Amino acid sequence: MSEVSLKSEDNESLEAVERYLADIAAHSSTSSDFASFAVGLLEKTLSILNAQGGGIWVCGTPPDLHLQCHCNLELTGTDGAFLENHRHTGFLQSVLQAGKPQVATPKIAGSPGHIGDSTLDTNESSLYWIACPLTFRDEVIGIIEVLQAASSNEDLIRGNIKLLTMAADLTADFLRQQQLHEMQESDLRWQQYENLVHQLNSDLDLTRTAFQIVNGCRCYLDCDRFTLLLPMSRRLRTFAISGTDSFDRGSRQIQKLEVLSEAVMLSRKSLRFRGDMESLPPQLEKPLSDYVDQSHANGIDVIPLFHKADTGEIQQPLGVLVIESFQGYLTPARELMIPRVANLADMTLRNSVDYNSLPLLSVARLARRVKQRVGPQRTKFVIVISLVLISFLVMVLTPASYRVGAEGELQPQLRRNIYAPSEGEIATVQIDHNEMVKKGALLLVLRSPTLDLEGQKLQGEYLANSKKLRSIQAERVQINRSEDSYELRSQRLSASEEELMQLIESQQTQIRMMNSEREALNILSPIDGQVLTWNPVDMLANRPIQRGQRLLTVADTNGSWIVELLVPDHKIGAIIAAQRETKKPLEVTFQLATDRGITYEAKLLQVAGRTETVEQQQPMVKILAEITNPRKNMLRPDATVFAKINCGTQSLGYVLFHDFFEKIKTWILMR
Repeated sequence: MSEVSLKSEDNESLEAVERYLADIAAHSSTSSDFASFAVGLLEKTLSILNAQGGGIWVCGTPPDLHLQCHCNLELTGTDGAFLENHRHTGFLQSVLQAGKPQVATPKIAGSPGHIGDSTLDTNESSLYWIACPLTFRDEVIGIIEVLQAASSNEDLIRGNIKLLTMAADLTADFLRQQQLHEMQESDLRWQQYENLVHQLNSDLDLTRTAFQIVNGCRCYLDCDRFTLLLPMSRRLRTFAISGTDSFDRGSRQIQKLEVLSEAVMLSRKSLRFRGDMESLPPQLEKPLSDYVDQSHANGIDVIPLFHKADTGEIQQPLGVLVIESFQGYLTPARELMIPRVANLADMTLRNSVDYNSLPLLSVARLARRVKQRVGPQRTKFVIVISLVLISFLVMVLTPASYRVGAEGELQPQLRRNIYAPSEGEIATVQIDHNEMVKKGALLLVLRSPTLDLEGQKLQGEYLANSKKLRSIQAERVQINRSEDSYELRSQRLSASEEELMQLIESQQTQIRMMNSEREALNILSPIDGQVLTWNPVDMLANRPIQRGQRLLTVADTNGSWIVELLVPDHKIGAIIAAQRETKKPLEVTFQLATDRGITYEAKLLQVAGRTETVEQQQPMVKILAEITNPRKNMLRPDATVFAKINCGTQSLGYVLFHDFFEKIKTWILMR
């Protein structure tokens, strides 16, 4: 096209300008953003002006300018580095400051002058620099620049400036249209969001709320599928899928989705997949790859939701949102809505979960429906029935500590009974009741006449055999070797000697054992402790005893104390069940029969493995418990105690009427 001047009255030039303006107007209506509009605007402007090059600059943080698009703009400098040409940068800054078109003439064109209101300056290139500011709402937002040949005259330059001014006006119109369009879209999105908020909060029932979330959010985001997973039975389970009322929970695709959601939940960060898995951590790459092979989705967003405390700290999982696209990806505007939708779903789901966890919610719903259907004449009857039902539910739902009662005795944990080592009688009693003794101290001296008699007899036999042995040995020495009977007599004496030696050795062993038994008649204390036997002098002095008879009891009253309890056989099941549920020892509280005002604490140590009948009573099971807070000045051995064994938490009705129901069940089974 030939060079155009706006001052020319040539009809072709005017038609070209009109076509240019029409093309720009049509291009502005088809452009989706400023970047595509700027490219078309620059191409059409350079074409109608027959310019050598040009560009469009966009203002950033003052005084920065960013190049939006360009064509041969490197001609602005002799070295071709237009982004580093300081003279060109200064020229653009002068346009920003002046807020009106500016022209810089090449050196070969002569000295600077004035073209209308545009100040002329010189540049180092061989082209005219013509720049016009892009103004929107009285603010310069950029610059459109063209490079014109040095052969151009002043009229041509003035026409180009006017045409660039028209292009700037068209750019402002485009920006106004874009802003109006964005405002309309924003208003529409807010209306859709408001409708979504009303839709999601229209019902607090968890199932209906879940389906409202998946279907409403899918329409709002314009995605292909929206899925909600909730924690059930300590695992994430698919709860609702958009566009369907039912689905196969055992399908391979659902299982792979649940595995992926579990992995994302553990990472506590959202997952965004747009076809590239290189940047994913190893723990997410395989579950995502397995699921994509099943679903064939192009875009996947997995967003974990968590309960949050008042302090903002993240607590237990609330659920997982999965957003999928199969035909392309979400638009950038829809991508920005994902966090907003996730926050709304989080708030709605949390409210629904909290509401459905309220105690007696089903009872309240039932009472409301009954009240609506029952007339005023039956109101009292309904109230009575409701009170009975509420009382029953309170008994069933109210937790209470279940404690099994037991009786027993208090004993020091380290305790030793002393038994008679043999038959005899007690010669001396060296201790008294409650006396403190040391380990190895002499307690009793026993006397055994039978043992003394056997000892004397054994000693006499030993001495007689010893003399006989010495006689045989002397006879062997005196035998004459020349006698014919030497060999026979020698063999006979050797046999007698060997027999006596074995007999003497056996008697020596018996004597040592007899001495050990005599030493055992001196009864020593096996531990440091206190003598618990009542009045041992009167009970034991000069008294005949039998082997194995218990004589004394010594216990360490300064050490640990235990409680020996007897629990009825029909109550031991609760204790065993409580032991299985907890790894810690069960708590035991008890009071002494001598002082019911003080409560002691203990820990269960051992439960007997069998049931016994104690003193013709009902079957009992023995239990040992160690005292954790002993007041030793208040504890007495063999003192009667009344204990309660904590068997965990049960319903209030079970705690109050457990024995009653057990008797009824026993009565029914025995009939």
